[in-house]
Amino acid sequence: MGRVFQIEDRVLLADTDPNGRMRLDAVSRVLQDAATLDVESTSLTKKGPWVIRWMEMTAHGLPRYLDELAIETYCSGLGRAWAERSTVIKSRSASVRATANWVLLDDLGRSPIRLSEEFLSLYGPSANGRTSSPRLRLLQRLNDSKPSEKLVIPLRFCDLDIMGHMNNAVHLALVEESLYQLDLKLLDEFSYRIEFLAEIEPKAPVVIELRDSDSSTLLALVQNEATKSIIELSQVIQ
Repeated sequence: MGRVFQIEDRVLLADTDPNGRMRLDAVSRVLQDAATLDVESTSLTKKGPWVIRWMEMTAHGLPRYLDELAIETYCSGLGRAWAERSTVIKSRSASVRATANWVLLDDLGRSPIRLSEEFLSLYGPSANGRTSSPRLRLLQRLNDSKPSEKLVIPLRFCDLDIMGHMNNAVHLALVEESLYQLDLKLLDEFSYRIEFLAEIEPKAPVVIELRDSDSSTLLALVQNEATKSIIELSQVIQ
C-alpha cells in the first residue's frame, strides 16, 4: 500500500572488503542514498534536514563484488516529528532489511518540527496507521556493563558530511574496523541496532569500547568521555 520507491545499484570496488564482501558502511550509504533519492523525487515543500535516531538491520548474507542490487524503500511508521523508513536490499545471494527512525528538524537543523499534512498525505498510506518511536533503549544496558577492550580511532575530514557531522555510514565503518582490530567476525546472518545519542565532533578522536552481554556484543563510541552512539551486534564470533 502507498508509496514504494525503487532503485537499482551495483557493488563496486570501493564498496567491498578484501574478501569481496560489501562492507557495512557501504550498505549504510545505499540505505541513506535510497532515502535521499526518494524524498528528492517528490514535490514536498519541506524535504529536510532529517537526523537519524536509531536503525536496525538484519542481513541474510551480504552482497558481494559486482552483485546487482534491487532496492525498495518506504515509510513504515509515523510520529509527531519523526518517520520510520524500511528498506530492503536484495542481490543474487543476499537479502538485507533495515528499519530506521528519522526526526525532521527546522531549517537551522536544531529543533524537531511537526510533520506536515503534505508529508502525511504522501507517506501516510504506506505507514498504514503504524506508529514509530524515537525512544532509545541501549544506554541502560551499556551502563550495566564494563568495557573489556578499548580502541582509539582518529577522525578524518572526509568523515564529515554536508551538515558538518560524522556521517551515519562512518559509524559503521568504525564498527567494522573495531571488529577487525579485535579479531571478531560477523557470521553470514547477523543483525545490529545502532542508536545515536549525540553528534560526534570533528578533530577529536573516538574511543570505541567493547562490552559483552549474554546474547550480543555492545560497542560504544565515546568522545571526550561522553557516549555518542551505541551499537548492539548479534551473531559475532571470535
